[in-house]
Amino acid sequence: MLPRTLWLLVDGLSFELLRAYTSAQPDSTMGRLWREQRVRPLLPLAPNCQTPPSLFTIWSGCPPERHGLTGAEVPVVAGGDPTAFRNGFDVWPRDVPMVWDLYAARGQTVRTCAVPFVEPLRLFPRLLSATEVFSTPLAAPALLAPGQRLSLPALQLDLRVRGGADGLRLEDPQGRVVWAARLHGPVLPLPHATWAKAGESHRALALQTVVIDDQPQLVFLGYHAVKVHGRDAERRRMHGRARPYVAANPGRLYQERRLGVSLRDGGTGAAETLLVALMRHVHDSFANDIRWAVEGHDADLTVGYYPLINQLSHQILCHAVRPDGSFSGPLAPAFLRVMGWLDEWITKLRRSLPDDWRFVIHSDHGVAPVHWDLHPNRYFRDRGWLQRSSEGRIDARRSLVFFHPAENGLLVFHRQRLQEAGLTTASVVEALADAVASAGLSGLGVLQGVPAPFGAEWESGHYLQSPAGVRPRAAIDAALVCRSQRGGDHTVYADHPWLRGALLDAGPQPWLAPGAEALALSDLMPQVLERRSAVPA
Repeated sequence: MLPRTLWLLVDGLSFELLRAYTSAQPDSTMGRLWREQRVRPLLPLAPNCQTPPSLFTIWSGCPPERHGLTGAEVPVVAGGDPTAFRNGFDVWPRDVPMVWDLYAARGQTVRTCAVPFVEPLRLFPRLLSATEVFSTPLAAPALLAPGQRLSLPALQLDLRVRGGADGLRLEDPQGRVVWAARLHGPVLPLPHATWAKAGESHRALALQTVVIDDQPQLVFLGYHAVKVHGRDAERRRMHGRARPYVAANPGRLYQERRLGVSLRDGGTGAAETLLVALMRHVHDSFANDIRWAVEGHDADLTVGYYPLINQLSHQILCHAVRPDGSFSGPLAPAFLRVMGWLDEWITKLRRSLPDDWRFVIHSDHGVAPVHWDLHPNRYFRDRGWLQRSSEGRIDARRSLVFFHPAENGLLVFHRQRLQEAGLTTASVVEALADAVASAGLSGLGVLQGVPAPFGAEWESGHYLQSPAGVRPRAAIDAALVCRSQRGGDHTVYADHPWLRGALLDAGPQPWLAPGAEALALSDLMPQVLERRSAVPA
C-alpha cells in the first residue's frame, strides 16, 4: 500500500520567501518546521520552469525530455508554421500515469481539488471526488461604478449598480434589488434559471465593495463554471452550491490599473493593499475546497492546488524584494500577511490529520522579481535576421532566427539561412548579449534543452537565459529593453535564489530526511511514495 498522504501544491512559493516568513515568524507552524529541519529547497525545472511542465514533472516523476512540455505555452507546428503554440494544460501526454493513477491502480482511493491532468474515468471507481475549476471563464473580474451594468450573458444576468446612503446594491431590469452590500455580504447566489450554464456547484458570485480615489466601486471577482467528478460528487456539489469559487485572478484588475495608481506609477501602495484584500477571496475558495476533501479522512491520497502566492508574486514581488535580493521592500509586509493566511490554514489541516498520514507541502517553482522586459525580436528585426509577414507577424519562411511567440524562452534558428549569412548560433547570441549589455543589463546566456518538434531544418534546443530581473517577451516593435509591468516571473531555468521552490514535511510524523541540498522536481514523487520513513527511529 502507498502511504496515506495529503499533498498540497503551493504554486510559486519560493524558498527565499519561506525563509523570510519563518525568520519574521519563528513561532509559526512553518517557522517550527524550519527549525526542525523539515524543509528543503527545490531546483527549478530545466529548461523551462513555468507551471504546466513543473506540475507534470512533479506528479508524474517524468522529466521534460519524456513528457515534452516546455512551457505554459508549448511550441508546435501548425500548417507548416513553427511560430504556433498550444497551451500546456491541453497538450499533456495522456499515456503517462500520474501519482493518483498509481494509487487507483493499487485499489486506493483519491480526492483532488483544482488539480490539472486528472482523467476521472481512468480513476473509476477509486475517485471519490475531483473539482475542476479552471474551465473557460464565463465572466472575467470587473470593477463597476454606480450606474454601470454587471452584464453576464452566459449566465443570463443583466444587473445595474446603484449607490446610496446605505451603500452599493444591484438591481435587475425591473428595478428590484437583488443584492445589497450591507444585507448580503460578499455573496450573490445565482437564480435557478441560470443553473443550466452555471456549472455543477458554487453557483454564486463573489462581490466586494471598495473605495478607489474616494469613489465607491463594486468589484466582481469573475466566474468559472465548476465541475465535480467521482463517487462522492453529489455530496461535494451540495456542499459548495451556494458559495462562490473565485478561480479567476484579481491581478488582472491591477494590471489594467483599475485598482488605483500602482507603486511603479508613483502610487502610495493603496492599489497593492486592495489587490491583497481581493486575494483573500482566492485563498478562501481554494482552502475551503481542500479542507472539505480532507475532513472526512476517507481518501488514501488527497491532492490540492493553491495558486495565491504565484498570482500575487507575478504582480508585486518586485516591490517586496530589493535589487540586492533582500526581502525589505515596501510590500514585504503584504507578502508576510498572505503567508500568515497560508500558515494558519496549514496549522488547521495539520491538527485534523491522523497520525499515520503524510502531509507534503511544496511549490512547483519560485518566482524571481522582475524590473525589465527584454524583446530579442526587436534586435533580430533591426539586424535584418527576422522578417515579418504582411500581417506584421514573424515570417518563419524568410527569417533566420526568432524568439518564439510561446514566450517559453525558446530561440529558433534556421540552419541553412544561418549558414548562408555566415553566422552561428553562438555568434547571434553573443551579438544579442552585447546589445543587451549596452542597454545596461549584463549576463544574458543560453541553456540547452528539449528541442521543439520543428524538423531538421530548424535548430530549436536553445533557451534564452535572461539577466537577473529581466523577463523576455516576443514583441517585435517594442524597445529592446523597457520597464516591465510585471512584478515577478519564472520562465527559463536559472541559478537564481528566488527561483528555487520549497518543500515542507508537515505531517504528524517526519518522513523527509534532513538535509540542505536542493531536490529535483522529478525526485519528489519517489520520495513521497517511499513506504518507510526516511527519518531514523
